[in-house]
Amino acid sequence: MQLPHNLELDPESEASSLEEIALDVLAGLRSFLLGGVLAVKTLTTTDHLKSHARFTPIVVVIAGATTLVLALLASPFSLTGLYKPTWQELLRPSCFFVLAIMRWILLQPTRRWWFDVLSREDRALAAQIEEMPVQASLKGRLLTLLLEVGAGIVAVVLAILAAPLLLGFLVLWQVWAGILLGAATLSCLLSGFSKMSYIFRFAKLFKVYPVFTTILIVVMLVGWLCHVDVKLLVKTAGLMYYSCTYLSAEMMMTYGERVSPEQWKKFTKANRWRLVGFGLPLWALLEFLPVLFVLLLQLSNGASVKLLSDLSAARRRAQ
Repeated sequence: MQLPHNLELDPESEASSLEEIALDVLAGLRSFLLGGVLAVKTLTTTDHLKSHARFTPIVVVIAGATTLVLALLASPFSLTGLYKPTWQELLRPSCFFVLAIMRWILLQPTRRWWFDVLSREDRALAAQIEEMPVQASLKGRLLTLLLEVGAGIVAVVLAILAAPLLLGFLVLWQVWAGILLGAATLSCLLSGFSKMSYIFRFAKLFKVYPVFTTILIVVMLVGWLCHVDVKLLVKTAGLMYYSCTYLSAEMMMTYGERVSPEQWKKFTKANRWRLVGFGLPLWALLEFLPVLFVLLLQLSNGASVKLLSDLSAARRRAQ
């Protein structure tokens, strides 16, 4: 599949220095804020207001129903006192399910809204992308939805079952961290500082999983400096990681469904730090105001066109 020329980004163009990473994160954050303004302006038209009035209640009902199902699944653990999730904790994974429904079931209104916002920002780019055929068939979309839902349910159940055991190990996490640090230091002493094997392994980990490693460093620093509850740290780190990777990429799936999996993988890899910046406000909404995240989901989806438009403009400037 031939991509629009101004979106053919070379994976080698990915930010590498700390300065480039910081600028990309800030650029992604800027795209979210300006994209939100653009989506609101597009929403002010009569047709879009009517569509939004029909669309939002459906999203709210799906989120509420999913939260209720998760509450029923967690009820045995709540009754035994092993795990008592709050309604916010149950609503957050429901938001991921709602996004999957938007992508696979409420497909036509989601596409139409996304292209209308993009046309307001960059009509030529919108026309280019709309001409690209969709890669996934209806059968493939439904199968993917079932797999995503099944994987989500299994992940939630396993997390509930493993929570008591996991928290038992993590309750003394600072002790474990000290032991690992001591073992790494001793290993470096025995093997010679010239090798510094653990440092090189950590650098390799950052190269392969840069977003995950960065969040891990931030979480550990916050835990050591502020003595934050480890359960809160684990939940926050997981939610932040998926918001800055999965959620931000899913918001652009109207474009992603028109390219091959290999092309999409290269695209997200080359722009991963902009996606992180775009995903930070999504994480903040999920973490502190999950109800507002559900209500603003359509606007967030529309805001992603600004990220795509900014990437296109950056590519044109580079040429």
